[in-house]
Amino acid sequence: MHRPRCISVWHAKRAECSHCGNDNHEKFQYSTIEGDAVLQIQVCDEWNGYIKMIDTRQYIEKPSAAMFDIKSNHLDFVAQENGY
Repeated sequence: MHRPRCISVWHAKRAECSHCGNDNHEKFQYSTIEGDAVLQIQVCDEWNGYIKMIDTRQYIEKPSAAMFDIKSNHLDFVAQENGY
């Protein structure tokens, strides 16, 4: 995982909330944006928050994490419209 604001990098489990450690699959889910195979939102009902997930395998040269954050602002709006 990459955090663009502080440029941190760490390993995380795929089936776990990276913020609260929740691994109950009934309390978190993945939302995709129709027509976009690269971007997803991981929503955690335990923490009541979300993270943006970006599949970087689609890129030959990967843009920086900060650039991904800027280009995926619409995911923030989608998550916030759904109460996260």
